[in-house]
Amino acid sequence: MCGSAAASNANPSDHAASWANLSTAEAAHQYDAFTSLPVCESDHRDSSASSVIDFHANVANAFGSQAPTVELRYLEHFVAVAFPGASSSRLELITSILALISLLKDHPRDQKVRMARAIRQAVNRARLSSPNSSGPATGMNLQAGQADPFANVSAAMGQGMAGYLQQLCQPMIDRLIVENPRRTEQLFLALENWWAVKGTRAPASFNNVDDLVAYRVQDFGAEFWSAAIVFALDLDILAGAVTDQATTTITRHAWISAASSFDYFSYKSKNMSVFNAVAILNSSIPPYSIQNSGKPAVKQRIATAENDLTRGIAKFRSDFREDIDAPHAPTVALESYLEGVQYFAAGYHCAMGLMHGSDNVYKTGDGLVNPYNALG
Repeated sequence: MCGSAAASNANPSDHAASWANLSTAEAAHQYDAFTSLPVCESDHRDSSASSVIDFHANVANAFGSQAPTVELRYLEHFVAVAFPGASSSRLELITSILALISLLKDHPRDQKVRMARAIRQAVNRARLSSPNSSGPATGMNLQAGQADPFANVSAAMGQGMAGYLQQLCQPMIDRLIVENPRRTEQLFLALENWWAVKGTRAPASFNNVDDLVAYRVQDFGAEFWSAAIVFALDLDILAGAVTDQATTTITRHAWISAASSFDYFSYKSKNMSVFNAVAILNSSIPPYSIQNSGKPAVKQRIATAENDLTRGIAKFRSDFREDIDAPHAPTVALESYLEGVQYFAAGYHCAMGLMHGSDNVYKTGDGLVNPYNALG
């Protein structure tokens, strides 16, 4: 069940205008109405992505033409007031922010840039704050002498928002954003650039993750969201488990390529097996994991998943050729993100169970430590 404030009997649309100013009383009232919308699914294991989509749809239905303002103000408030300095909550809250960012895909570009910048600054504030800090990091990027429009919003309300969003997005993946705040800030900087700068399509291959982040991908977003998944699984840890530099580069490239294909394909095939995601994990250093996975049943399941992934990528390439010139291509990539992460999360946890259930440490064919164990 999603957490929410006490339901309000008021019509949410009656109070949509209050989000433009967010006085304490009106914001609290609006929050009650907002969280009373029927946006939650009972079984989050299979429905977190659809919950967020339903969340978006219900806001649109309830607030009508005011929906874009409501969503933007809701996210602005969350970033400015509810973003904590405490490191223990940062991971889940950034996950929630990412989910809400996806709701802004139809907003004007300047609004998206403004939100990405605010989020990056909030992440930076959290990085600079004391690890023992328990209070919220308040304030947007205010000019000298400018009043903080959210200064009067109570910390309790901010915590309520955080709890609601955290529960909404918790079933995604607990490593959706790495715990390294510097890396997280870099990811949001890439988001800001992606929304702000008209760029060229990224090349088919990258030497490393930093090259990918530096690209301003404007016309098709799968590469960017692939970067988000790569960051989410903490490639610093992943690559650190492999001692050979060439293998490290191959590992990073494989993650990017597989995640990109998986991200788009998951949008096309909503009922794909979670073992397709396991195949993505296995593709990091193929084929050593299959050769050394220990139990025959594990080897067979991963091999089957690789076959599924091969078919999936073939379909992805076919669909990609059909869709890449279509006007909706960027929207398709954005809409696929949450759904792709949901499948990816299921596969990730499944792979962890498979690998750790057979043995503690696996060695690849050339003696390198299997990086899955570093992620586990």
